[in-house]
Amino acid sequence: MAQKICSFCGARYDDSEKTCPYCGSENVEYSMREQEEILREFKEKRQKLNEEIPRERIRRAHGAISTVAAIMVIMISVFIVIATVFSVMRVRNRRKNQMQTLDILEQYYQNRQFEEMRDYYYNSDDTYSATYDKYLRMSDIWYSYTTGKTFLTEDLEQYIKYQDGADVFRDSVSYDLNCLFRSLHIMRELEDDGYVYNEREGVEYIREMVLETLKETAGLTQEQIDYGVSIYEDYNTDYGYLADEILGRND
Repeated sequence: MAQKICSFCGARYDDSEKTCPYCGSENVEYSMREQEEILREFKEKRQKLNEEIPRERIRRAHGAISTVAAIMVIMISVFIVIATVFSVMRVRNRRKNQMQTLDILEQYYQNRQFEEMRDYYYNSDDTYSATYDKYLRMSDIWYSYTTGKTFLTEDLEQYIKYQDGADVFRDSVSYDLNCLFRSLHIMRELEDDGYVYNEREGVEYIREMVLETLKETAGLTQEQIDYGVSIYEDYNTDYGYLADEILGRND
């Protein structure tokens, strides 16, 4: 063992002793070594902490991120479930309302209440799909027929009454005929399509009334009627030549 000479009493003692066993004075070298050891341990602990804290922070950060991600997944899943439920409910409610609307429209159709059917159709929501084509087309047929018949009857009555303004009445009667021929035109399209919506009975019922109006009120022949249907294109189709003939008979 290394010996140390006490700087105060001159005695020799083991340098591993903290103080001189003879006079009790401090072993400065021992204290320095002790402080150095404490400082070294402190540095080691600090280095260890410096290495562990970031890892712990990263671990905690990863844990926090994982927790947030899990919460987001749960929230998204819940949102998807809720959205799906509402979507299914909306579709079911829409289908239920659609079936109710179709049932009412079909009842009007079967009872030949075409005016009521048309009003109900245009006052109902969500009727802009192919599901309602039957009632849309039949409504157009009915409207064209009733409009043409009403105006034609009124115009001829007024013309007979006043016997004046043939040019004005000519344009009006031409429009009236246009409405009636439009009705027949749509019916012919449905017939050519094979009555895909089973609307044959309704078409035949209204066609008889349109033909009666054209023959009895307007005085047209079947040949004239067939020709009028064949040249129909749109609301601007001119039937002035037939209007002249009709008005000429009522002079």
